[in-house]
Amino acid sequence: MIPSFYEGLYFGKIKLVFFCVLFINFRSSLSFTVSKDSIYNFTYQEATASLKNDILKLTTGKVERTLLWTDMGFRTIGLLDIENKIEWADLKSNHLSDWENPLKEGLKYRGFIKNVKFTVSNDESFSSNHLLVSILIGYGDLLEIKYVSRLYPKASGIYTHLEIRKLKEDTELSYALDNTFKEYYGSTQLQKSIRSEYIPIDFSKPTDRMYWGYRNDPGHTVNTFSMLREEKFAGFPLFQAEWNNWASGMVVSKDNFSLTVIKQSSKTSNNSGHETGQFFSSQNGLEVTGWGLKPEEITQEFRSTWPTWIIVSSGDQPSRQLSIKSFDRSVFPIDLDRDAVTIIDTWGSDFREDNPTKLFGRENSHFDVVSKEIVNASTLGIDIVRIDDGWQNGKTFTTNNWYPNKDMGYADDWRNVKELADAHNVGLGLWANIRMISRDELFKIQKDLEPKTWKFDFDLIHNWETFDQRMRLARNLVKSSGFKTQIAWCPEYNDSRYGWYSKARSVGPMFFQNIQNNLPEHVIYVPYVSLRHHWNFSKYYNLNKLQCNIQNPALTNKNLSDAQFHDIGYATAISLAGAPVYFMLTQLLTDRQMAKTKELLEFYNAEKREMFSTFVFPLGNEPDNKSWTGFQLHNPEKNSGYFLIFRELHSSESSKELNVYFLDEKKYQITDLISGNQPSPSQGKGDIMEIEIPEVASFRFLRYKIVEN
Repeated sequence: MIPSFYEGLYFGKIKLVFFCVLFINFRSSLSFTVSKDSIYNFTYQEATASLKNDILKLTTGKVERTLLWTDMGFRTIGLLDIENKIEWADLKSNHLSDWENPLKEGLKYRGFIKNVKFTVSNDESFSSNHLLVSILIGYGDLLEIKYVSRLYPKASGIYTHLEIRKLKEDTELSYALDNTFKEYYGSTQLQKSIRSEYIPIDFSKPTDRMYWGYRNDPGHTVNTFSMLREEKFAGFPLFQAEWNNWASGMVVSKDNFSLTVIKQSSKTSNNSGHETGQFFSSQNGLEVTGWGLKPEEITQEFRSTWPTWIIVSSGDQPSRQLSIKSFDRSVFPIDLDRDAVTIIDTWGSDFREDNPTKLFGRENSHFDVVSKEIVNASTLGIDIVRIDDGWQNGKTFTTNNWYPNKDMGYADDWRNVKELADAHNVGLGLWANIRMISRDELFKIQKDLEPKTWKFDFDLIHNWETFDQRMRLARNLVKSSGFKTQIAWCPEYNDSRYGWYSKARSVGPMFFQNIQNNLPEHVIYVPYVSLRHHWNFSKYYNLNKLQCNIQNPALTNKNLSDAQFHDIGYATAISLAGAPVYFMLTQLLTDRQMAKTKELLEFYNAEKREMFSTFVFPLGNEPDNKSWTGFQLHNPEKNSGYFLIFRELHSSESSKELNVYFLDEKKYQITDLISGNQPSPSQGKGDIMEIEIPEVASFRFLRYKIVEN
């Protein structure tokens, strides 16, 4: 499927070149040139990579990076936002390489380029098509480093990582690790870990810096902390280093333009993960540190560092968010057939009126319960029933028992549940404790039951090898299904797991979050809090890659929530901008709730695939139970999208003017998808839309289409 490679040997100046091109079932044209003047040049659609006279140029068509070979590595000397004509690498660098050499002092040999390889890749179908640049550099007979970059055509960003291996078992490596501090005249100062990326930004000129990150442990963040942490800084010049060790991303803004840098790692704002590093801004420019590898983890096999994304955009918030989300989707694309689904997960309904003090969970996975959910899913138009903890022939934290439990009503070969699901055209999914289930058990279930989705829980990742093994297992599982299953990773507890931007997202969405209706108290569903979390995620994250949970408001503890003042339609709508999951038993809904849910999902399902093709943005105020708030889902290629607007429970206004995005001075047709009303094309008043919602705790679900510029 992926067509070609171009490969050459490079010794200082190029002395020997060879190449091979293969075309295998690929329609797009690929070109390259090779000459005696030592030129490597390779083009894939708008993306181009070239290496000539020690200058490496990488471009996507929207951003161009220029690097100089220095005999110690490649050093960035240019980073151009092509569309806006903004140069970001405006500082003469003291560094000889964008990355640091990990060899022990006294062993730091000069490097030499051993191999240059340009290919068209899609990361084994886990990413979008891109031009892959891989340059192998040797340091004596001790160490090899690959400089790897992905150039996605027409993307506003560039992806890079390193791959490292020792050539001798006894090669000595030494470098600073994460979260190392020193005391200096009473000051506790963070020490830089090993550099992986560098941009020579001149911070003596006016800039603003903003950092953000999302928490893990959402199960203890339901009604306490915000999932999003943001910090902003202004002022220039930077005389002292400005460092940040909790953020996944940062934005540098100047002259109404922005440069965003994201560390694709396991970092979260409250848990640093494994060697995820820091952002250091100083008189020397911007350094990104943290390899994801301790010295003792570097072996004679190549191991990858955490990747970095560098993204350019205009400086206004909507353009910046769109560039982040667009590049994110290039790296982690959506498969509409696999990912555009609604799910019932059996765990979250813990309340029964006849037994209010008992926490129901595993009981919900009994076949008698699941069979009713399958029938209801078919009635309601829900795609998948995911059977949570309890289906297996053992407890949550045991091994060698991950097969269907007869005592829970399941046949040895899953036949009864599979035949029922097939008869109702409903897919099945499973939960598993990823540290307890074996590879053989996992693959046997995938073959026998053919789950459309998995939820992996209770992980612990404290080193490079565990993370790598988990990703290999997950990818092989998805490949074994013919890419028909997805994996939702659960980050519920304050353990080192995956982060929100790591490679884990290449196999499916992240799961968010355990919300229940009675026990335990700290995860009880509160509508405005769930809405607030989704709203904050939609700032810097593709919300349709997040499984957003729905709970039954009528059965939620009335002493610890005001959910009872919201209907099931409102509870559902809160999650429709993401990947909606009914974290509850629908068989506990009343007839009226069932009818309301079915009606809303009929409207949603008609738009679902198009909604998953959009990018989601927060609208209005941050949810606080008294505001107007919501989401805009925009498709920039089609000039169309959706609004989900909420008037919260304690809002005193029956109408509101809301700032919306990408509609400045344009006429657009609005359709109310529930009422069917379609007013004539209306002229936008700048980027302001006036909307009415007469009742509190109500919402509007609207579709728009730009009809005239």
